[in-house]
Amino acid sequence: QTCVNALPLYLRPRGAAPATHWRRVALPEGGALLAKTWWHSGDTPRPLVVVIHGVGGSSEATYVVRAALALFAAGYHVARLNQRGAGESWRIAPSLYHGGLSDDVTRVVRAYAEDPRVSSVAVFGFSLGGNLVLKTAGEWGSAPPPKMGAVVSVSAPTNLSVVSTHLE
Repeated sequence: QTCVNALPLYLRPRGAAPATHWRRVALPEGGALLAKTWWHSGDTPRPLVVVIHGVGGSSEATYVVRAALALFAAGYHVARLNQRGAGESWRIAPSLYHGGLSDDVTRVVRAYAEDPRVSSVAVFGFSLGGNLVLKTAGEWGSAPPPKMGAVVSVSAPTNLSVVSTHLE
């Protein structure tokens, strides 16, 4: 059931994507993260969803693009984040991403929350990205960043040491 129901996430998306706007989020040690953002037109602020890929992924991973297209069609602004060393971020990030970089998620949420087009921000992570958003939300506890609306995690490994042993 899991595999058959997940197949649509891995098929190439159909139709034209909205116009892409790059968002650069500075890192404290230099460099930056890059996100591909799709904005709806109009003056009314809307929720924005930051979609975060898993291991070996990027903003161009088919499952990320398909999720982003569905969210955009549902009326959300969407940002597809390239974590450190992934996608276009590999050129300008000072290191590679890993499951401990929860500060990166917080930086991205805060950057988008400052935009007047955004009424609230949600983070949506797949696999290691899902683990990362859960870790970040746990660290926020009862004090999330301003405009934080929701956290969504899909297929997140919850014990990274056990998972990495099995992957090896």
